[in-house]
Amino acid sequence: MALVIRRLVKEDLYPGLLQAYNRYQVVNKVWRKGPEGFIVVERPFTEDWDEALKEAIITEDFAPSLERGGTVFGAFDEDALIAFATLLPDFFGSDGQYVQLMQLHTSYEYRGKGLGKRLFELCVLEAQSWGAKKIYISAHSADETQQFYRGIGCVDAKEVNQRLAELEPYDCQLEYALV
Repeated sequence: MALVIRRLVKEDLYPGLLQAYNRYQVVNKVWRKGPEGFIVVERPFTEDWDEALKEAIITEDFAPSLERGGTVFGAFDEDALIAFATLLPDFFGSDGQYVQLMQLHTSYEYRGKGLGKRLFELCVLEAQSWGAKKIYISAHSADETQQFYRGIGCVDAKEVNQRLAELEPYDCQLEYALV
């Protein structure tokens, strides 16, 4: 296995780039906001992406992010993109302290090998180089996803981005301090 992580450029984006990527995830427990904070509840479902959604990620997420000066990191096994992270360059928050980690995904077969953590570390370095103070994450509510983010130091967002919260009402709004 020859894993390589690198920054993607516009020329890397082509139809089928995410063909090998497998979003499959069986979710049993999710985090839900209650009156006194988050609780973990049983809400079984399966998360999966079809080819049309994968193509939309390339054309509607990766490409516009790169065009605006954002960053997409990809982890490759040979020529197959098996994990990726997208960091958007737009600052927001009361002091312009946040940049958004739009995506951080690892293919099913490669989870638990440290790729997500490594991609996150690269996004931290990138956000710091931009002068951001915090990374904002609208994170999937699956218990495993929340355990990952909280395990690397993310906490509930001090300022909730209402637009992002409304786009994904079940997501947990998190932040990671860079300073």
